[in-house]
Amino acid sequence: MAITSTVVIDSNVQNTISWVNNSTFDGGFHVERSDDSGSTWDRVGIFGSGTLTTSDSGVDNVSNQFLYRVSALPRETGVAGEQAFEAIFPGGGDASLPSGVPGVYFWAEGGNNGWTAGACNYVNYWDDNSGGGVLFQGVNSEAPLLGSGNVNLPAGSGGECGGSGVGGSGANGHLFMIFDGVSEEMTSPTLGLSEGTLFFVLRPGSLESGVEQHIIAQASGGTSLGGTLAISPSGGSPGLSVWDGAAWKESISSANLTVNDFQLVTMSFDGANNATSYVGQTEYNTVSTGFDFDVEDWTVGGLFQGTEGNFFNGEIAEMLFYDSALGDDHLVMIQQFLELKYNL
Repeated sequence: MAITSTVVIDSNVQNTISWVNNSTFDGGFHVERSDDSGSTWDRVGIFGSGTLTTSDSGVDNVSNQFLYRVSALPRETGVAGEQAFEAIFPGGGDASLPSGVPGVYFWAEGGNNGWTAGACNYVNYWDDNSGGGVLFQGVNSEAPLLGSGNVNLPAGSGGECGGSGVGGSGANGHLFMIFDGVSEEMTSPTLGLSEGTLFFVLRPGSLESGVEQHIIAQASGGTSLGGTLAISPSGGSPGLSVWDGAAWKESISSANLTVNDFQLVTMSFDGANNATSYVGQTEYNTVSTGFDFDVEDWTVGGLFQGTEGNFFNGEIAEMLFYDSALGDDHLVMIQQFLELKYNL
C-alpha cells in the first residue's frame, strides 16, 4: 500500500505510530496492532487523510511485543476516514462486499458457508453468494476438499477417507478449497460473461514449466474460445497465462507469483479484446484476448475442453467476478477489501 511507518515506545503503556503516505489513496488510514507476530490484528483506529500520527495507549510493553500496520483507504466521492472504511467493510466486518461497486456477478468463498461438504469433506456444491444463481458442483472423489486456515498442515494435505478431511494453513483463518492436481474440479453451466473483472485469492502448489494447470477453463465449445487461465501452459513460461483462442499469452511471470502462499490475482477483460493482470494491487501485462464464457459450460481447476492440460494443484479461498472491467477506483477498493480480509 506504499505506506512507510515508524513506532516509538513512549512508555510501558503507550506507543506512538507515525506514517508517510506514498500511495495514491486519500480516503484516510486504518491502523492495526498485533501481539502475536502478525497472525491476528486488532483495530487501533480509523483516521482522516490529514492525520499522520496517533498514540496507542493502554498497551503492555513489558510483557508483549507489538507489530503495527497502516493501510491507506480509497476515497469514494465525498467520504473519507470511517466512512471510507465502512465502504470497504460494511458493518465493520468482511462477510459483505464493499458498497458502491456495481455489477457483482459471482461470489464464491468459504466464509459465508456457501458450500456443501459431503463424505470425507469433498465439496459437492460451492454456491454463488452474490445471489446470481451460479452453482458449482463437484462429484465425490473428483471434487476438491474443504480446507481450514485454522489447521496447521502442509498445503494440499487434505484428508482422504479415513484421514482428517481438512488441511492447509493460511488464508487468515478462512476456509478454502483444496485441488489435488490429479482429478479434482468444480463444474458449472454457462457463466454468461464476455467481459468482466475476476478476482482470485489462491495459493499455487507448483509452478513447473510445461505442466499446464487450469484455474478456470471452458469445458466445451472448441479451442478457438479465449479466456482460459492457466499456470505453466504447454510451450509457455511457468507463470500465469491466458488462452486467446489460438495461443497462450503470458499475463504474470513466475517471478511475480509465489508457490505455497496465498495471493490476490486479478484479471480484467474489457470486452474489446484486452485482458489486464494484477497481483495484489500491482498491474502487470495487458494482452490481446477475448473472454468467451458467455455460452459454454466451464470448470474451476479442470481440463480445457475436458481433455487439454492438467488439473489445478493448489488452493482457492475466494473467487469474485464483476460483469465489466472495473474502473481504477472500484478496482482498488475490491483489491484492498480482499487484501485486508486475507491479510495479504
